Amino acid sequence: MPVGKCLKKAPFYLPLLRAAMLIIMVYALVQALLMHPSYSAAVCDNSILYPAPIPLGVSGRNSNAPCGQNGTLGCLVQDPAGNQYILSCNHVLSRLNQDIGENILHEEPKNCGSNRVVAQLTKFKTIYFDLPGFNNYVDAAIAKVVRGEVRSDGYINCIGKVSSWVLQDTPLGLEVQKSGLTTGLTEGRVIEVGKPVGITYEGHSTIMLDTIKIEGINGPFTQRGDSGSLVVTKAVEGRHPCMPVGLLFTGKDIEQTGIACPIVHVLDAFPAIAIVGTNEVPKFLPQGTISSTTISQLQTVIKRHQANLIQDKDVIGLGLAIPLGGNTPVIKIHVVRDDEAVRRRLPLHLDGNPVLIEKMESFELN
Repeated sequence: MPVGKCLKKAPFYLPLLRAAMLIIMVYALVQALLMHPSYSAAVCDNSILYPAPIPLGVSGRNSNAPCGQNGTLGCLVQDPAGNQYILSCNHVLSRLNQDIGENILHEEPKNCGSNRVVAQLTKFKTIYFDLPGFNNYVDAAIAKVVRGEVRSDGYINCIGKVSSWVLQDTPLGLEVQKSGLTTGLTEGRVIEVGKPVGITYEGHSTIMLDTIKIEGINGPFTQRGDSGSLVVTKAVEGRHPCMPVGLLFTGKDIEQTGIACPIVHVLDAFPAIAIVGTNEVPKFLPQGTISSTTISQLQTVIKRHQANLIQDKDVIGLGLAIPLGGNTPVIKIHVVRDDEAVRRRLPLHLDGNPVLIEKMESFELN
């Protein structure tokens, strides 16, 4: 029998089938790379559109917010029933005290119109503006995750998995990091704790108490769009994993500084909510560059005098700081106005410790 008689012509659809299989294999490979822990170290770009399930630390926007008004989807939290939520800023997820149930999108800031709904706004901590006597401690909101849209392990792009154990007290001089939409992975050092700051937003003003000020290392710690980033410690093998410190909500480019709400205040605003992360128990707590004994002594001095000092109508609060260019902590008295009359009323030392009097800094939510 001639050889040609034994050969059959391949079905017409076989090339199409092979092409489809190749596309599926390439897609699966890309997905595997994106999910691999080493990916974030090699490609630390939080502004691009990620396939589902997305990592945290990337771009997000309330569907009713103006195009380009994106912030950072900070981290993943969970309630006792196992429901998971994205944690970020109130002004990022809820357009500042707006409607529960609004959609949260994942999109590229320069390419609006995404229909990638990854969560729905569930709850926010109200920020009170233009109401004397109503001070705030938290700029935070949570949005319930749409099934399959967000990584369930709490993985933060450029950082990885963080600890579910949070830092209760933030030591001065502590080195921290964050992963945000605009500046990606940045590092900083805590230079103030217990700091009250003035906040302005679309012509309204208020005060945020007991914040953390962070100075960028080798560049700005934050820029517009990074709000909502989770601030964490650096991991130290054999001692502790990356531990949550605070939630970033504003900063100043010119100073290369950022301002964060302590994570303990944030979690207190949403009872029974816990950060999704590793359950590795820290063997040692992260330390700053300032002696914990020195900090404890100064905190005791502040507690002894604070109630009396805040009776002064111009005093907002007391905190601890590392002065610019120095490494010796000082007590700061934060005041509404700083003039000769105010300085005559306030002490220059408390129990022999030097005091700095400083007019309260103001920031815009961004």
